[in-house]
Amino acid sequence: LKLIPKEVNGALIKAGLVVSAQTSDIVKIVYENDSQDKTELNFKDLKFNLNPPDSDFEFKIPEGAHKLKLGSQEKE
Repeated sequence: LKLIPKEVNGALIKAGLVVSAQTSDIVKIVYENDSQDKTELNFKDLKFNLNPPDSDFEFKIPEGAHKLKLGSQEKE
């Protein structure tokens, strides 16, 4: 699938998805920027619905980062 934005809002000018005909999994994503640099993300051995425990993840807000409330422009 070739994806072209209706409006260019930055460097991304087009993207593409390669989808497996057998599994319907996304196997590759390709991005192209306004300098014609391409970035390819290739996927293999995808696993879904593994439900890892929350303890496997840790998120720390970087010092000095601005937090926004979801759905508003109000800073916390």
